[in-house]
Amino acid sequence: MALVERLMKVGDDGNPVHDRSDAISCHTFFAALNEIVAGALTLQNVKDAFTIRTVADASGRSDADDINALAAAAPPASSPAGRALYIERLHAVFLLAEVRFVGYETPPKIRAKLGI
Repeated sequence: MALVERLMKVGDDGNPVHDRSDAISCHTFFAALNEIVAGALTLQNVKDAFTIRTVADASGRSDADDINALAAAAPPASSPAGRALYIERLHAVFLLAEVRFVGYETPPKIRAKLGI
């Protein structure tokens, strides 16, 4: 599972997983990203904490692909307000993805919404 799948709590096939040992809480991920903006954590701290993997899954993506794409899409550090709004949007999208809200049911749809 790549990062999007881990946050959605689905397997590589997009179906819910029963073993959630690799799953990541949207709220915890959101909190960690907020701490990056606040300067209390680095992206590497977050990668380490969530055991971000560089090995691709069955879809050909890795955790690192997803988190690096999200980081690259973030507004620059010189715009903390823009970064905060961006992180809030990530939180909203992943919360909706977690419950498979209409239009947020699959990892490809989530990546398209996030532009990654």
